[in-house]
Amino acid sequence: MAEIREGIQFIIGHPVLRVTILFWGATSVVTAGLVTALTVRVTRDLGLPPSAFGLIISTFGLGTVVGALWASRIRRGVAWPQILGGNLVRAVALIGVGFVASVELMGALAFAAGVASTLVLIAYITLRAAYSPDELLGRVGSTARTLSIGLQPIGMLATGVLIDLTSGSTTLIVMGAILAALSVVFLPSRGLRAASLDGK
Repeated sequence: MAEIREGIQFIIGHPVLRVTILFWGATSVVTAGLVTALTVRVTRDLGLPPSAFGLIISTFGLGTVVGALWASRIRRGVAWPQILGGNLVRAVALIGVGFVASVELMGALAFAAGVASTLVLIAYITLRAAYSPDELLGRVGSTARTLSIGLQPIGMLATGVLIDLTSGSTTLIVMGAILAALSVVFLPSRGLRAASLDGK
């Protein structure tokens, strides 16, 4: 318990880790039910065959690979454009998927969302590791994962309720709008704007 408390106190007292983990936790909750909403959007709202859903998910996966390769080349500099900018691109892509009916356009947007999502994720993990002392690395990581994963059921429940009340399309648009709002809300954060990918 003392070690857990030490890790939590370190995160709360560190301006970069505090805001970065809070941002990632919030976006994780918002997108927890993303696959469910996308499934309903494609198969029920649009009445497309399962193969269309598989194609869209595959292009998202391809985008994550491209995003990982791209992120491997970004090793220095401030992190906020990658985190907030990537999150904003992901938001716009989700909103677009909620509106367009073409499988090709949805696939292109899913690809963009995959690239952006991976850029955000890798920047987040990089910052978390770069600003954590070696002796607290495990505790900081476990605390962060507990926050982001532990709260995801709330997001999944909210997604299910919203789908039942509206549709998969509307749910995706709402998700995208909230993600965009989070990018705007966290933009003025001094801790995030000062954060560097190399921890300096």
